[in-house]
Amino acid sequence: MSQVNETIHSGILLYQRCLISGISEDAQHTSRDVTNYVIVPLAMLVAFLSLLSNGLVLTAVIRARSLQNPPLLLLCSLSITDLLWALFSIVRGTGRYTTESLCLEKSKELAWFSSLCFTATAGSLAIISRDRYLAVSKPLLYRNNVKRSRVFKHALAVWLSSLMSSGFVYAKEHSLISGIVPLLANRFMYVFSLIIIIYSYIGILIANLRHNRVMHQHGQRGRLHAIIKREKKLANTVGLILIVPLLTFVPAICFPPFLLISGLAESVENLAAWIPFYSFLISLNGFLNPLLNYGRNGRS
Repeated sequence: MSQVNETIHSGILLYQRCLISGISEDAQHTSRDVTNYVIVPLAMLVAFLSLLSNGLVLTAVIRARSLQNPPLLLLCSLSITDLLWALFSIVRGTGRYTTESLCLEKSKELAWFSSLCFTATAGSLAIISRDRYLAVSKPLLYRNNVKRSRVFKHALAVWLSSLMSSGFVYAKEHSLISGIVPLLANRFMYVFSLIIIIYSYIGILIANLRHNRVMHQHGQRGRLHAIIKREKKLANTVGLILIVPLLTFVPAICFPPFLLISGLAESVENLAAWIPFYSFLISLNGFLNPLLNYGRNGRS
C-alpha cells in the first residue's frame, strides 16, 4: 500500500494515527513499536484466553441445569458480551498486522460494535453487582423473589438498552443525527451503570461490617453463627468480584475522556494511538470475570 493510499481524510498518513502526539519523534516510534510488538500481542493472548474461559462457562451453565441459578445466569449474559469483545479484539488485532502501516483506518461499523460491547458489559456488571448486593444484604428476600424469569428480564433489558445506546453512536457516525445529544445518551448508560456498581459495592462493604458486628455480639451460637458466617463469606467474595471491574473496566471507559480533557490526546482522531492500551484492560476484565464469578459462585 502506497503512502498516497494511506492518506486519510484529515490529511495525515494512516500510520500517523497510531502515533502518540505531543512527544518527540523518537519517543513516538518507540511507543509504536512497544504497542505493536508487546501490547497488541499480549492483548490478543488475553482475548483468546477470555474467549476460551467464557465459552467454557456458557457451555457448563447451559448443559448443567443445577448451575442455572440467578448469579450464573447473569454471568452468562456478561460472558456473551466478553465473548463478542474477545472475538472483536482478535479480529481487529489480526487486521492490524495485515496492513503495511500496522494501523487500522477508523471504521464506523467497528465503532458501533465496540460501543455495543462496552455498554452491554457495563450494564451486565451493574445487574450482577445489584444481584450480589441483594443476596448479601437481604438473603431471605433474595431467595424467595429472585427467580430465573426475573434474571432473564433484567438481562434482556440490559441488551435492549445497550442496542439503543449504541444505536446513537451508529446514527452519529453515519450523520443521521448531529449535536451532543447522541454522545450524552451513550454516556448515560456508562454513568448509570457505574453508579449502580459503586452503590452496590458500598452496600456490600456495609453489609460485611454488619455481619462482623453481629458475629462479635452473638459469638459461636450454633445455626445463627453459621448463617452469619456464610453471609460474611459471600460478602467477601462479592467484594473481590467487584474489585475486578473497578480496576479494569472502569479505568478503560474513563481513559478516553481523561485523555481528551487532559490534552494528552488533542482530538478523537488522536485516540487511535491509545486504543490498544484500554482495549487490553477490557480484554483482561473479560478474562477475569468468568474465573472469579464462576469459581466463587460455583462453590457457594
